[in-house]
Amino acid sequence: MISSGMVNLIMQMAVLGFVIPFVFILAWKVRTKKSIVPSFVGMGVFLLFTFCFESVPNMIFLHTKNPISEFITGNAIAYALYVSLMAAVFEEAGRFVAFKFFLTKHTDDNETAISYGLGHGGIECIIALGITQLQYYAYAQLINQNKIDTVINTLPDKASKTAMTELINAIKDMTLSESLLAGGQRFFIMFLQVALSVLVFKAVREVNNNRYIAIAIVLHTLGNIPAALYQRDVCPRLGSELFSIAYSIVVCIFAYNVYKSLPKKKTVSKEKDFDIAGKKLG
Repeated sequence: MISSGMVNLIMQMAVLGFVIPFVFILAWKVRTKKSIVPSFVGMGVFLLFTFCFESVPNMIFLHTKNPISEFITGNAIAYALYVSLMAAVFEEAGRFVAFKFFLTKHTDDNETAISYGLGHGGIECIIALGITQLQYYAYAQLINQNKIDTVINTLPDKASKTAMTELINAIKDMTLSESLLAGGQRFFIMFLQVALSVLVFKAVREVNNNRYIAIAIVLHTLGNIPAALYQRDVCPRLGSELFSIAYSIVVCIFAYNVYKSLPKKKTVSKEKDFDIAGKKLG
């Protein structure tokens, strides 16, 4: 049985996973009075590059039987490096494409970097926290109603049944503090996505500054590795989550300084040009 307090917390974390991203997106919209379009572009690009484009190499190097995939899946370090790098490359490529081609009307506004990042990180938070916690809530209800074994027995193969059993045991063993920490970590990762968006935005906003794309890829890869190692039972969950929080803070501080260095929109100079042109015509 799972306590009512734990079940309620799972639902509360699910609600926050859906609500908090939109709260930040709308708050930034109100504060800056800029378009909300970059946030929705960020959501779409994340879904496209993560679930469509990234799935192609993953199918080849993780899910198709060949010498390379056997090496990657059979070695925890190789697996962690591969999945971390692939996620970084495709997500940063998505950011670059978005700023370079989809948001050309918005790249004069530095606020676009934050708006896009909130959409990109927000949809990830909705999926990783909101939807996941909703699933946990449904499973918790089935556990408390003694119906979960029936669900497990309907699964088609032994591997699926084993994976589901491990997930159910993890839900049963989950504590209030672990759930709170996991939820908090997801919000810090959302801010990390904002920080990485600032770095790629700088590469697009300024001429000959493409090194910031490479910096974003490296920082993204390093940030993903502990979570990937946790998936392979190499890194403890607590260590992975605490690292993610601390790492996100450090990268956000770096990105904040980068954001302050971005060139300002040249509205004043344009007004002067119009004044000069008017005087010449007069």
